[in-house]
Amino acid sequence: VQYEKYMTDLLHGDLGTSIRTQRPVSSELAKSFPATLELTLAAMAIAIVFGVILGVAAAVHRDRWIDHVSRVISLIGVSTPLFWSGIVALIVFYKFIPVFPASGRLDTFLSPPPDVTGLYIIGGLLAGDMDVVLSAVHHLLLPAFCLAYVQMAVVARQVRSSMIDVLEQEPINQGNPLAA
Repeated sequence: VQYEKYMTDLLHGDLGTSIRTQRPVSSELAKSFPATLELTLAAMAIAIVFGVILGVAAAVHRDRWIDHVSRVISLIGVSTPLFWSGIVALIVFYKFIPVFPASGRLDTFLSPPPDVTGLYIIGGLLAGDMDVVLSAVHHLLLPAFCLAYVQMAVVARQVRSSMIDVLEQEPINQGNPLAA
């Protein structure tokens, strides 16, 4: 009976009440969604840019040191659990080499930008507050790189494979450069 009530509520968009905050779960999720979206977009942008660069470099320099390094980086990226790489990155870049913050979206002395989109970088740009933008980017880099690493490895492997296939094809206009 309890499961049936839960499923009925779920189908009607009622996700229940948070045990911790005593607020509806849907409002808690809606409050966190902009941060999740900002992190996901940043991670995908990093993964695509660095994955394509790494894949092209590996394909162009096939069977040389850069190709081997690229394959090792990709293998580690695909094999490493995300939670473990996040913990290691925090230990290294927060504790031992303190260049990134451990948590949060902004420095504690900054107030969030006006809530236009919920995205701090875009909100800071719209408000013209570069301190907020720089702080948001600084807080976003470490988790975005951790998330991007796995996807970057996949993109690099795909780009390398596709580029090698294209590089091994014979030219279409072989012999007559004016032939269409």
